[in-house]
Amino acid sequence: MSPFCDRAISLSEIGYKIIPIPAGQKRPVFKDWQNYEADAFRIEMEWPNVGNIGVLTKHTPAIDIDSTDEEV
Repeated sequence: MSPFCDRAISLSEIGYKIIPIPAGQKRPVFKDWQNYEADAFRIEMEWPNVGNIGVLTKHTPAIDIDSTDEEV
């Protein structure tokens, strides 16, 4: 198993709702991604060529701000 899959499994096991994001993309490319349930088996089978790990923010809200203002 790859270090990438190890990280994905670790995140899933501690309660993060994660989804696979293909390399070069910023969003999932499959339907019903909002209801995806990652577990160790699915990650090992479905994620070998995934580029990134997405975190569903329904229960883990976050803010992403890109600013060129150094004080911000």
